[in-house]
Amino acid sequence: MIKSTNSRVGIIGASDTRYVMMNFETATFKKWWLEKIGLAERKDISNIYMDTGTMLEKPVIDAYCKKKGIKLNYGDEPFISKEYERLVVNLDAYNETKNVEVKCVAYNKAFNWQFKLDRNYYQQVQVQMLASGLRKTIVLAYGLLTEDYDFSNLVNPKIDEDRLFEIEVEYDNEWLEMQYIPKLKYLIYCFENNKIPTEIGFVRRIKCI
Repeated sequence: MIKSTNSRVGIIGASDTRYVMMNFETATFKKWWLEKIGLAERKDISNIYMDTGTMLEKPVIDAYCKKKGIKLNYGDEPFISKEYERLVVNLDAYNETKNVEVKCVAYNKAFNWQFKLDRNYYQQVQVQMLASGLRKTIVLAYGLLTEDYDFSNLVNPKIDEDRLFEIEVEYDNEWLEMQYIPKLKYLIYCFENNKIPTEIGFVRRIKCI
């Protein structure tokens, strides 16, 4: 039973979705897998863009709640999937009906996401919904300007509602059932049987499920 998620070894998160979906023979996937089974050290990447996004996350949620007149829970504790125990996701915020994911990105990107959300983020929130049991996601895309990266502006930041874009994402059962879940099941099988994932192994395993 998964009881702690302090280590990412042995579990798969929503942010891992792009690795789950890639070809198992690639060097990128193999490096990720070694990290997941504890044979390689995971390097945490931190930069001004990621740090700014992290610092603005809760202010963006608070601004959204105030604008909508609603209450949301901060996602301080991970959700462990009831069906796939090794699937563990973190939500930025949620309530009884929806997941809320905050993305602080360059303004032009946030603006364009109103019309078509980035594929990786679309798939990521699908996995969040799968694990949490929620069936709707609101992506809050906050468009950043150059001055937002100045630390002095991150102390009690003022969220500009004109730069906050709300994108609704419905649960995509077809993509999950046909594309994601088969690969997830195979990787869980590999975890539990000390096997290295391969494309041919995946095809063979799928025929047995």
